[in-house]
Amino acid sequence: MRKLIAVVAFLGTSCGPSDTRSIITAAENGDLGVVRALVEKDAGLVNSHITARKSIAVILRPLHAAASGGNVEIISYLLDKGADLNATLYSGQTALHAAAGSGKVAAVALLLKRGAKVDARERTGETALHRAPGYDDGATIQALLAAGADVNARTEDGSTPLHVIAAAPDVAGAAELCSRGADPQARDKAGLTPAGRANSESGTVTFADVRISLPSTRAAKG
Repeated sequence: MRKLIAVVAFLGTSCGPSDTRSIITAAENGDLGVVRALVEKDAGLVNSHITARKSIAVILRPLHAAASGGNVEIISYLLDKGADLNATLYSGQTALHAAAGSGKVAAVALLLKRGAKVDARERTGETALHRAPGYDDGATIQALLAAGADVNARTEDGSTPLHVIAAAPDVAGAAELCSRGADPQARDKAGLTPAGRANSESGTVTFADVRISLPSTRAAKG
């Protein structure tokens, strides 16, 4: 898993005090003792954040770090202490997006149980279901669908979760989405169906098990 702290190091930090960086590092690494000690010192740290250098753009929060790391005890602790469940980063990403994107199904399940918005959108339209493909044998996808995720949600470029999973590629996940009502003929703004996206990005359609469900490539001309 790509470490969020490495991203912070790359982008640089500005206004976050050292305790903010410490709690975010501890939250991602699963160090509940350090998180507790810091919150007992300053309860406001649960909703603290780090911004990009010379910017007000929020790039990381403790809850997002814990979610990305799949650290459910820390997620529970932060929420119990008042962390904003649906707080976003500059990208619009919520903690649920972070957990789904890392394939942390236990974290996804906990956040949903605590009331996370299942179809919250990033700035470019991605829901957590768009972030889930490719991990954990479809368990994250199943958890999101069970919570009522929109299987045909669209991003700004017209992509559905099935478009994303087709390009992964993930046959089992594609079959799961299709079985739950995903539209295999949905076209993005480039005119591509999910099968067409697989052709475009992977060079070949690898969905032998669901080939009939992913029928076409580009919109017909005229």
